[in-house]
Amino acid sequence: MYYHREFEETHIDIAGPLFFRNNSPMPTTILRCPFSSCRSRIIKTDDENTNIKTVTGNGGPRLLQFSDGEVSLNSSTENLKFYQVNDMWTFDNIGVSKPTSMDDEFSITIDGGSVPVHIERYLTCADCDKGPIGIAGSVNKEALEDPSGSKLMYYLYTGSVFQEVSPSPIDT
Repeated sequence: MYYHREFEETHIDIAGPLFFRNNSPMPTTILRCPFSSCRSRIIKTDDENTNIKTVTGNGGPRLLQFSDGEVSLNSSTENLKFYQVNDMWTFDNIGVSKPTSMDDEFSITIDGGSVPVHIERYLTCADCDKGPIGIAGSVNKEALEDPSGSKLMYYLYTGSVFQEVSPSPIDT
């Protein structure tokens, strides 16, 4: 069964499981392409996937917004929630655009501080090629100078994906 779940802020222990604010384990959530004709699995978030954390982003491009079964461009670029994924191979299915020619930046908030991210590529669904559903960017000079893109960080916009939630083991 598929349904959209509004984003809930999570607290992440990188060495351990994902937790909701009330310290209960995060249920397994499969993030899917927002288009009903596709619904391809993009990534699974659960207590075993420690390469994912949530961050707040400001500025940057407009991304796809999934709301009430409709997909459109988001109207604001402020205080957006993203899943930060450290490694491209963590995704089950993601499309990455060619490098952008734009000189766009956005900032993410980590531990109360703002970190600039240089936007290098856009994320799309690999099966239907629709997007953008997120961005890939570099947070330091080393990543900017790497032409392979292997040092990029990936930011999947939480509003751009369809979320399939299964109950946590505690709930069953």
